[in-house]
Amino acid sequence: MSDYVLWASEIGEYEYCARAWWLGWVRGEERADQAKLAAGVQRHAQHGQQVIVADWARRLGIALLALAGLLVLAWLFKIPEVQVVTLLALAVLAASVLLLIRLAGKR
Repeated sequence: MSDYVLWASEIGEYEYCARAWWLGWVRGEERADQAKLAAGVQRHAQHGQQVIVADWARRLGIALLALAGLLVLAWLFKIPEVQVVTLLALAVLAASVLLLIRLAGKR
């Protein structure tokens, strides 16, 4: 049995153009557009990082929104220690809403 590993990208390349697959994978010829491929790989990596950052920002926005909601509820029920942080709760609420709106606009 062969130790050859068949990659998904190889299958995709074969499906797109069997001749290009044969030239690259069987004959070992290099593609003429290597620079373009490298740029595409770099763009995909950058996009992946942006997706990770956006996901964490969304999670942070939701957590801040939940925290602000809890603080507002505590203020509504007149818990004395929390009345001091009412302004903080409103600021957190505004920041989280703005963050979520900004993230929604980027989709």
